[in-house]
Formats: sequence, structure tokens, C-alpha cells
Amino acid sequence: MKTMYRAHVGVVAAFALCAAALVAAGSASATTLTVCPSGCPYTTISAALIAASDGDKVVVGPGSYVERVTIDEDVSLLGAGAAETTLSGPPAGGEVNLDPVVRIEAEASASISGVTITGGDIETFGGGVQNFGDLTLTRSAVVGNSAIFDGGSVYNVGSLAISNSTIEGVAGHNLGGGIFNSGALTISKSTVSGRALDCCGGAIANVGTATLKNSMISDSFSWGPGGGIANFGFGEMTLMNVLVSGNEATEFGGGGGIVNDGTMTLLRSAVSDNQADGSGGGILNRGSLTLDDTDVADNTVDLDRSGFGGHGGGIFNSGTLVSDHSTVTGNTAALSGGGLFNSPEGSLSLTKTSISGNTPDDCIGCSP
Repeated sequence: MKTMYRAHVGVVAAFALCAAALVAAGSASATTLTVCPSGCPYTTISAALIAASDGDKVVVGPGSYVERVTIDEDVSLLGAGAAETTLSGPPAGGEVNLDPVVRIEAEASASISGVTITGGDIETFGGGVQNFGDLTLTRSAVVGNSAIFDGGSVYNVGSLAISNSTIEGVAGHNLGGGIFNSGALTISKSTVSGRALDCCGGAIANVGTATLKNSMISDSFSWGPGGGIANFGFGEMTLMNVLVSGNEATEFGGGGGIVNDGTMTLLRSAVSDNQADGSGGGILNRGSLTLDDTDVADNTVDLDRSGFGGHGGGIFNSGTLVSDHSTVTGNTAALSGGGLFNSPEGSLSLTKTSISGNTPDDCIGCSP
């Protein structure tokens, strides 16, 4: 029995040593590939990415790199800083452009840091970044990009985490001037803005799962509902300590700051100084909305171009609205419900919520 035990221990020890050796070998094989305009092993990011393997780092020096890149390995792309390293999409040269500036393939788990991604002008989706894999974007700027359809700057169907970054773009005919998300999206300590010229969600359009923390959605525009954020379909969004301000929805629909058709929670956030033509200067809720310790202030709603709307300067609710420890103040409506307009179809629950100082009135449909 002792002999068998010793043999078993020896096998386990040998296996452990072999596993450790494999781990060490994998770590040792990780390579740093450097890119710079001259004097480095690589002068283009694309060439370095082609040579890279899983676990490698591609370190890009200061400069402007005019190219489109694809990441299909588990690699890190590290620039010298968003103000120092710029990756620009080259002009299409009269041809139809179907390629973004950066594409993350479905099998890849990548990180990008310290880079500005700009100049993407695409005939499909996501002019700056198309993410089909797992991407972490930090200390970067994805700005000055456009797409004919969804996601002017960023199009995400995978898993995307953005932090300490700036996103801005233009969607020509569909959703999400800055970002379109149908996957899993996390944004923290970042600013998102954009324009949706023919539809909805000037800064962000979401039909997936999105969590925003300590961030700002500002200075955005949509032709249809959701000047700042449009949460559609089965979309689920949570905003924590987020400011939605200075956004505009024109022509029809409403929801200058936010339109919600899905499920949304705002915690310790503010929706202020937004404007809409239609219904809901600050928020147009047709889904399930929870406000917790949130301020809705100084928003404005007017009639749309057909002469309809003009209700709910702060909030227009035809879905389910639950508000706790929140305030609705200083909002203005063209016709009624300066603070809140709760339609006959709406379900409303107000707990320790102050609705005051709105024009021409505070709340329509708040009383049983």
C-alpha cells in the first residue's frame, strides 16, 4: 500500500511540475512588438498585429498611423496616449468602404489603451470600432467617425468595457450616433456624444445590456426619439452617477435626454437641460423605468413638426414609472405636464419624490 501511495504522489508531483513548466513557457513566449514611424521593428500597426500571437503586446509610439486594423488574437494594443497616438482610417478613394478603422473578431479578447481612433467613414456599421469579441478600451478617444447605419463610432455585439475615454460619432440612417450596443456594454468615467441624423439615440442606442457609471451623456442630437440615449426592445440599462445633459430630439417622438422602451434604472443621476419636440423633454418612458435619488430638472418639450405632443417637460410616462427620493423641478412643457405627464396607459408610483416649480403645471395624471 505504501508503495502504491508513493507512486501516486510521484505522479501528481510530476504532473504539477509539467503544468508549471507549461505555464512558465507560455509566459516566457509573450512578446512585446514595437511600432513607430521609423527606427522600430514595425512601422505599421497592422504588420505588428499580423505577427502577434495570443498574450503579446503591441506598443505603438507617438505618431499618426493611417490604416485599418483587425485584431484576431488575444493581444494588447498600447499607444502613447490619446493625444500622442492616432489611428486614422484612410480615405476610401471613391470605393464603397465596408471596413472600420478597428475590427475585433469574435474569437479575440483584446485591450486598447492610449489611442485616438478617428476618420472612420463606413457604409455599414461602426465607423471607428466594430467589436464582435471581448474588448477593453481605456484612456482612449473614438471620435470623428461615421456610419451609414448603426453605431457612428462604435458598434458592439460582443462584450465591451470602456473607461476614461471619449466617444463621439454620427449615424446617418439608423441608431446610435456614438455607440450602438446589442451585446454587453460597460462604460465608466467617460463621455459619450453623437448625432443620429435619421433616427434615434444620438449618443447611445441600446438593445442589449448596458451599465454606465460616473459618466456623461451630453451635447447629442437625434432626429427621432432619444436625443441622448435610446433604450429599445429588450434593452436593459443601469445608470449610476450619470449626467444626461444638453441633448436634443427634434422633428418627432420626443425624449430629449432619454427614451426608454425596455428596462432602465437611474441611480444618483441627473437628467437636465435637454429639449425635445414631441413628448418628454427630459425622459420619454414607454417601458419600465426606476428613478432612485435622481434629479430631472430644467428640461423643455415643445410640439413636434406635425403639431402634436407638447406634454411632459420633465417626464412623459406611458409605461411603468417608479420614483423614490427624487426631484422633478424647473421643467417646461408647451401644453401640459410641465414636470410629469402620466398618460392613461401609464403606471405611476411616487415615494418621497418632489415635483415642483414646473411650467405650466407640476403633474398631470399623478392623482388617482
